[in-house]
Amino acid sequence: MDPSEPAASPSVENVPSGNGNRAGLFVATETSTPEEILGALDLLDTKAVIVVVGSGEIPDEDLRDRLLHLFCRGIAKAAADAKALLIDGGTKAGVMEILGEAVVSRGQTTPLLGVVPAGQVTYPNAPAELTGGGRKLLDPNHSHVVLVPSADWGGETETMLRLAAARTPEVPVVMVLAGGGEIAGNETLGAVRHGWPIIVIEGSGKLADDIAAASRQPPKSRAPIDDRIAAEIVADGDIYLFPMQSPPEGFARLIYRQLLQRHMSLNLAWQRFALFDANATYQQKLAMWLQHRILWLGLIATALVVADVVARMPFGFTVWIWRPPLFDRDVTVFSVLWFLITLAPITVSTLVAAANRYKAGGKWIMLRGTAEAVKREIFRYRTRTGEYALAQTDETTRDSVLALRIETAGRRLMHTEVNESALRPHQKSGEAPVEPHTLGTASGDDGYSRLTPEKYIEVRLVDQLTYYRRKTNSLEREIQFWRWSIYIFGGVGTLLAAVGFQAVVALTAAIVTSVGAYLEFTQSEQTLTKYNQAETDLTNVQAWWQALAPDQQATQAKVDQFVDLTETILESELAGWVQQMRDTLAELHEKQAPEDEKSKNGAKNEDPKK
Repeated sequence: MDPSEPAASPSVENVPSGNGNRAGLFVATETSTPEEILGALDLLDTKAVIVVVGSGEIPDEDLRDRLLHLFCRGIAKAAADAKALLIDGGTKAGVMEILGEAVVSRGQTTPLLGVVPAGQVTYPNAPAELTGGGRKLLDPNHSHVVLVPSADWGGETETMLRLAAARTPEVPVVMVLAGGGEIAGNETLGAVRHGWPIIVIEGSGKLADDIAAASRQPPKSRAPIDDRIAAEIVADGDIYLFPMQSPPEGFARLIYRQLLQRHMSLNLAWQRFALFDANATYQQKLAMWLQHRILWLGLIATALVVADVVARMPFGFTVWIWRPPLFDRDVTVFSVLWFLITLAPITVSTLVAAANRYKAGGKWIMLRGTAEAVKREIFRYRTRTGEYALAQTDETTRDSVLALRIETAGRRLMHTEVNESALRPHQKSGEAPVEPHTLGTASGDDGYSRLTPEKYIEVRLVDQLTYYRRKTNSLEREIQFWRWSIYIFGGVGTLLAAVGFQAVVALTAAIVTSVGAYLEFTQSEQTLTKYNQAETDLTNVQAWWQALAPDQQATQAKVDQFVDLTETILESELAGWVQQMRDTLAELHEKQAPEDEKSKNGAKNEDPKK
């Protein structure tokens, strides 16, 4: 802050710093808001926030040198690249002093905000009424300081977290933990409850090493952690381990990714789901459009033939059937009728050929199956179950497992008939990628945050149950409508045959056949059965989970079993639907294929020895 400029607020003062710059100091009160503090210090335009917590004392010089190297080429570099605000404890001690030196070594290009209890610190020429005569010195390399009205260490934790969270979710936040004790544990726990990623420097000692050791153990065999704070951090935290001896360039990339590319793998998975989902919807509409036209044109062709037969009947016979007078006066109508009778089957044959050539139905089935497979992987990832419950190691991470599963699903899809057509983008040119909450996820679900079993029930299991119940009701109404249509037109056909109008019976028979073909193509009855079975199974799984004792629900094995049962039920329902639809399309293709193609297929299926 330029000393010639007036202070941004009556509560902001200029404090000499060791590198010749001037530091802005805000003396907070009980009623000070984060927006007020950041506005007074002119820190509202930062693009990201990095909170650094850890040990207040580092007597080991080798450890101190290594941390300084990591902070300089890791934290300070990532903060400068991301235009981030750095926040720490602000005193000339431990990781805070090291961070100040790291920022200054890069030219003080990043604002460094220290948040300290006023009763525990002092600085040169500090008024006694501001600092309370504390023995700890403010670090001179911090560009900004907030004095919190507290006489105890730890009294600054709430203000520190509130300042970091002031502009979320627009501004991403990441916390770095190096060593640390009780106060750092409370600060880290606060970050976990805010949902921020935690980067733990493994090998920095104390709390960081305890968390790293526990995180590397598989959840199912993890020993109980006595410290309740550490236990909650390990159980619920989005933890990323960085070994002390790893290259600092990797540290910078890890911080930068968590700031500006967080959920990158999960976001890519959602984008793949959106792509497959949008193309499945397009191919479904195309397949339904073709089949509807084929059925309707078949009915129209039959109706035209019946009309032609009726029109040519003697007057005395057709007096009981309405016939437009035009047929008696203008013979050209018969020519038009003949032309339409000829055109209708040609059009039907063309549409059948197009349906068989473009295979929209098959593409729809494969795309829908792959989209739902990707969605299942996303929910397994977010619940940290199965392979996604593995400990964080250098070789295996949740992101790499997810990326491999999505790649495998996409590769399998491209070995089907889908490979014969281009996948249409799921958003228009120039539009931003779609957000998960717009892709049919449950209300209030952002699509990214970690899911506890209770949240998983809400956004996955209950959401699917709601879908099945809605669809079964609509499917039942649809099936009943078409069944009654078959009964009514069948009865009308029988009545017409009884009174001698056999020519018109062909039309009612065609209507009954078309309705049956439509029900067969849509598989409405079989789908209704599958949905009812899936709904019952999901309800049973939910009841089983809720009947478990609280201590059982807290075990990773039971959480894994619960999520696996739910996803297996959904997978089985979809697999059954896919197989039914593939069989139906194959049978439909066989029925609609031209006679010469049928004979060729029959010849291929004959035993060559005969």
